[in-house]
Amino acid sequence: MKKEDRNTAIIIIVVLVVCTVSLVAIGSSLWNIISPGVNAALNFIGINIRLATVDYNFSIATNSQVTTTSSESTSSSSSASTTSESTSSSAPSVVPASYSYNFPVPTAAAVGTGSSAVAGLRDAILTDAQLAGYGSTNETPQTELIVEIPKIQVVSPVFQGLGGDDLLDRGFWVYPTSKALGEGEIILLCHRRYFGPYDPRSCWNLDKVSAGDEIFVRGSLNTTLKYKVIATNVFEANDPSIYTTSDTDNYLKIVTCTPLYSNANRLVVLAELQD
Repeated sequence: MKKEDRNTAIIIIVVLVVCTVSLVAIGSSLWNIISPGVNAALNFIGINIRLATVDYNFSIATNSQVTTTSSESTSSSSSASTTSESTSSSAPSVVPASYSYNFPVPTAAAVGTGSSAVAGLRDAILTDAQLAGYGSTNETPQTELIVEIPKIQVVSPVFQGLGGDDLLDRGFWVYPTSKALGEGEIILLCHRRYFGPYDPRSCWNLDKVSAGDEIFVRGSLNTTLKYKVIATNVFEANDPSIYTTSDTDNYLKIVTCTPLYSNANRLVVLAELQD
């Protein structure tokens, strides 16, 4: 072989070696980049294949079906004493009823909010009314007023007069020291818990009323007085200032019990008549 040919062959071999090493290095780098994605894809495919073969349509065994026995493991060649001991220790062990998972799932309506546990209870606001003469006569109560509190979706009849002993079970009641509508201060009493939270006659959510909210009192002859809440306060139950009224101030007081699950105090919403 000529010297020129030998040199050419060496150069070709060197080039091939360099190209091979370069290709290996490039391939290794590429694999390091794409291998996480490839492995993740392979794992995903494998998991889906395994899940496709699992049958979830199985029934849960009842208590009478779930037993643990070991009688099958008792050897037929055991002695009589051994057999009797094995038989006594292999008596079925039934899963207690508390472990049964075969129960109906309650609907959303059946779950409720827990408010039904206290709804229907009369508050001590009834006692306040009775001390003022509530239910002491046989006069027919008047019902030409309606009170509306848009903030808490209250739209309730307002009863006036001392006659009857179930007026607070039917809506709001006008305290007897109140002045004539639009001519002085008016006090309305209402049950906090009796009607439940969603009844339009209920003061259940009266604590959510705040300054600036509007209250409407609608009377006969399509008259409507608009009041704006200026304050909310909590008083002790026996505070005499709750039921005092003014001849000059056109205020509206709405009084109920507070906190929600107690008769300890009185919640008073004070609103002022708007021109």
